[in-house]
Amino acid sequence: MADIDLLIANGTILTMNPRNDLLKDGAIAIKDGDIIDVGSTKTLVDMYKTRRFIDASNSVVMPGLIDIYAHAGHAMIKGIWHPFRGWPSNDLYFHATTKEFWYADGLLAALDRVKCGVTTGVSIIGATPARIDDPIFTEKHAKAVEEVGIRDIIGVGPPDPFIPSQNRLQSTIWEDKKSKTHTFTCDETIDNSIHINKRWHNQANGRIQVSLAFPYICGRFPSHSKWGALYKYQ
Repeated sequence: MADIDLLIANGTILTMNPRNDLLKDGAIAIKDGDIIDVGSTKTLVDMYKTRRFIDASNSVVMPGLIDIYAHAGHAMIKGIWHPFRGWPSNDLYFHATTKEFWYADGLLAALDRVKCGVTTGVSIIGATPARIDDPIFTEKHAKAVEEVGIRDIIGVGPPDPFIPSQNRLQSTIWEDKKSKTHTFTCDETIDNSIHINKRWHNQANGRIQVSLAFPYICGRFPSHSKWGALYKYQ
């Protein structure tokens, strides 16, 4: 019998192979972090000696899901939205969050994904609007994801240059419970994005990737949109 690290057995296996085979009493053999065999429970139990055994009776075993789009920072505020003012991300992201917030948010977002069966996600922390005025916020998010152990594609990039107020933005930096105003430009966010790419792309054994998140070229509240008109009126 060959030695393996883990045997998951007695489960319903969704193989997702070209034939979409469904194994109603199936097992998966894992060694050194890789799946080395998939088959019936009886066959694999006879073939392998395992250090760890998971009984998947009455359970479905399937490949991890992929969350193709989410904004970093929303795990803590749960996507709160105002019908006239839109997302509260400007006030909260830019003025009421610390680097500890972004670390905690990264942990919560990654854990929520695991609980839902998601093993790979996209986390937008750049573009419009997001917190790319300082690399530390993305650094904290990436560190949290690394510790949880899932795969993450972190989207970084500059804000929308077509929004006049976005050409020179202000944020609040909190250190030791004291705040200071930080004025930054679109060019600085590009520099910060490059820094994050060099620091984190392909890190955590390739589990963390960094991608360019394009700004919204029409702006958050374009004049022709319903919500844009309401926002302007308010």
